Amino acid sequence: MFFYAGPGALNKARLAKRVLEERFKIVKLDAEEVRIDFLGVNAIHGPMSPTPAVEPYEVAVRVSARAKTRAEANKVGREVDGMGVSGLGSTGKRIPFGDRVREVIGVWSTLVDRTQVEPVVSIRES
Repeated sequence: MFFYAGPGALNKARLAKRVLEERFKIVKLDAEEVRIDFLGVNAIHGPMSPTPAVEPYEVAVRVSARAKTRAEANKVGREVDGMGVSGLGSTGKRIPFGDRVREVIGVWSTLVDRTQVEPVVSIRES
């Protein structure tokens, strides 16, 4: 994450998003999904979020991605860190990606007809 504050914060965040999208093309990022959200603006409902009635004074830009390899995930972190030191003027402190790259374990909830499952209880003693 990195931050903008003051007049034009949202416009700077939008420009930073475009810069990152171009940087991801340059480094040939191979990710299954990339999200760039503006906290307080569109971080939950994404494009379905209404346009803010008032220009936010500060905006946090959160970048996340899902990739098959740690090397690809690290590309995201390097580009986001780069925004903090050589991105748009007035980019606020960033949260370094260091240990933020981690394996994701997914859970898929589903329903199964109870007639298709045979309940079994096993007791094991050591």
